[in-house]
Amino acid sequence: MTRPRRSWPFGRRQTLADQYARRQISYDQYRALLRQRLLKRVEYDISRGNTERAISRLESSMSWFNTVTRRRLATLYMETGQLVRAGKYWYLLEHLTEAEQAAVAAFTQSVGNCPLGVCRKLTPQQFFSYHTLDYYAIQQYANLIDRIGARFGHVPNFLTAFKSQLDKFGLKPPGDT
Repeated sequence: MTRPRRSWPFGRRQTLADQYARRQISYDQYRALLRQRLLKRVEYDISRGNTERAISRLESSMSWFNTVTRRRLATLYMETGQLVRAGKYWYLLEHLTEAEQAAVAAFTQSVGNCPLGVCRKLTPQQFFSYHTLDYYAIQQYANLIDRIGARFGHVPNFLTAFKSQLDKFGLKPPGDT
């Protein structure tokens, strides 16, 4: 004999996506709760000794460009001895320790100290939006784009839209006035 099917509110627990779809929580709350859930899962993976799984979870969520997840991912890479990959994720963060600055230097050296190489490595190929970057990261990108323009004489296609937004809002590298 099969059990009668219950209607939706009583049959299963509401997920975060359900709450967001029904406008019970805002988009920012939704993102914060997802990030919180992700970090709990990462800590659980680390406590079980599965660092590679934790790294994989964080890398799959990097389209968020959240400083907390970037910093946690870089720390995991540093713990596993992958200095260059740690430097990649620390590049757009401010207030770095000496060890973190050494990792960033190793990352830039791995791409030949070329600003175009750094931009190619930092910019994801899908879902890149400057809206998700904090002010310091935008300043770092502006500095890289100006260095690319000075070195090569033009800005590559994958950065032109971002550069036009920087120009539109009047954002300049830290040294410019």
